[in-house]
Amino acid sequence: MSNLHRRDFLKRTAQLGAVAGVADLAFLHNLPPLTSQQVQVPRAMVQLTPDIEPLVRLIEERPRNQVLEAVAERIAARVLEDHRIVEEVRVCVKKPEVPLRGILEAAEVEIVRAR
Repeated sequence: MSNLHRRDFLKRTAQLGAVAGVADLAFLHNLPPLTSQQVQVPRAMVQLTPDIEPLVRLIEERPRNQVLEAVAERIAARVLEDHRIVEEVRVCVKKPEVPLRGILEAAEVEIVRAR
């Protein structure tokens, strides 16, 4: 598995897109290849708003096959924490058009949590 984090990938992709949009790319043939360690972007350079940072961290820190479960757990926990009147919560998280072999409409996780 690559050490490249999704946040870094998105930032680099955006930077490359900006360069490609305003410049001739012929000069790239003359550049030496670089390792991933040579092009690391410090986390401090990627500024996220406080409301989105926890979600980005959750996605980054979980293996891809555990993201839906983690999101469902976080939602259920927050509902039970913020709404004392709620005794039980059922959360369904669905990701449409997943890149899995076979014919699938979506990947889906459903959990039930109670006090």
